[in-house]
Amino acid sequence: MNEKDEDTAMILKDAIRPITGIECAGNMDISIHGIACDSRKAQRGDLFVAVKGEKTDGSLFIHDAIANGAVAAASEQAPGKGLAVPHIRVKDARKFLAGISHVFYSSPCSKLKLAAITGTKGKTTTAWLIDSIFTASGLASCLAGTIEMRIRGERFASAHTTPEAPDIDRFLRRAIERGCTHGALEVSSHALTLRRVYGAKFTVGVFTNLSHDHLDFHRDMEAYYHAKKMLF
Repeated sequence: MNEKDEDTAMILKDAIRPITGIECAGNMDISIHGIACDSRKAQRGDLFVAVKGEKTDGSLFIHDAIANGAVAAASEQAPGKGLAVPHIRVKDARKFLAGISHVFYSSPCSKLKLAAITGTKGKTTTAWLIDSIFTASGLASCLAGTIEMRIRGERFASAHTTPEAPDIDRFLRRAIERGCTHGALEVSSHALTLRRVYGAKFTVGVFTNLSHDHLDFHRDMEAYYHAKKMLF
């Protein structure tokens, strides 16, 4: 569910106003119509936030994002010479991405009774059970997780267990617009480590278990445990 809402727009200087520790260069009075962190998916009017991945740095692809329509960029490094769009230098690109997403999409997490579920096993089952309980109780519910995303029973494809911050906030805002009051969200250890839910407000946090898994991403079980602990 990655399509952009055409009627969503915000002046960049207003979007960054609540965020501290940033350095701005260029015209911040422009209008942005979305937020992207993958240069290949950047669209016309987007702010592109260059985050570091496991294998490469998004800063290398700022010009690709601009070629795809991005009208502003943010990164931890200073921009190279000749950047044709406004630039925001940030200390932590992933925290900035989450923070500006919450501003742009009006903090949808805080407007839902949202259960966030983490654990090595059982996230999907628990999320589906919670969503089914909400629905059976007559509550308008949404769900985001490994298998699919749902808004009041309508199903959408899911690319990740926990999407990037702009995708989560866009999905939850759309759920609110369609009348949802409750929801369940799977939160992976990867998502917690990569700050995809940084600053999000949940009504309930659920921990299922911790077992040996994903140690290709986390250094050891202690690091894995601390990743899970971030939710709480």
